[in-house]
Amino acid sequence: MHRMLAILLCFLALAQGAKALPLEAYQHDRMLAKEAHAIAMHAAHDYLFRGIKPTNNRMVNDRRLKVPGGVFVTITRDGKTRGCWGTVQPERATLAEQIAVAAVKALRYDYRHQPISRSEWPELRFYVSLVGPMTPVSSPAALSPLRQGLFVTAGGKGGVLLPGEAKTARYQLAECRKKAGLRPRERVMMYRFNTVVFGPESENL
Repeated sequence: MHRMLAILLCFLALAQGAKALPLEAYQHDRMLAKEAHAIAMHAAHDYLFRGIKPTNNRMVNDRRLKVPGGVFVTITRDGKTRGCWGTVQPERATLAEQIAVAAVKALRYDYRHQPISRSEWPELRFYVSLVGPMTPVSSPAALSPLRQGLFVTAGGKGGVLLPGEAKTARYQLAECRKKAGLRPRERVMMYRFNTVVFGPESENL
C-alpha cells in the first residue's frame, strides 16, 4: 500500500509539473560532491553499526542540499550492485535527508539483493544520483539509455532504471516494466530524465 501511494503521489507531481532540480547548478562542484557523498556514507555507517536512523536535523553546509529533490543511492561491491534505493520525486524536505534515507534503505530494502552486512563495509562503494526534470516520452525511439534514466508508470505501479543500467532502449523499457510488475504490452506512461552522480572519488577531492 505504501509503495502504491508513493507511486501515485509521484505521478500527481509529474502531472502537475512539480519543480525539479536544476542539474546544471549541481555539476562540477567538488565541495558539493564531497558533502553529498559523505552524507550517504555517514548515514549508512550510523545505521549499520549503531542502529541510528536518519533525521532531518543533520548539519548541512551547502544550501543546494537544503531543497527537496529526487535521489537514488547505489551501493556496489567489487563493481557489482549490492543495493539501490531512491525516488524520482522528493519524499523528504531536503536533498540531504533524502540522500540519507536512500542510503539506509539501499542497505536493507532492495528486494533484488540480500541485506548488506557489517563485514562488507570496507569493500562498499557509494554513488549518489541526483534526479533532474522528468520529460514525457511517447516512443522508445526517443530513449537514450546510456545517458538518460527512464521512469514508467501504469495502474498505480512504477519502475525506474538509472542512466547506464541498460544498453538499449528495448531492454531499458522491458526492465522498467518488469520492476514495476507490469505486463510486457501493457500501456504505460514514460518519462526520461538526466542525473548528476557523485561517486567514491568525491571523498578524495
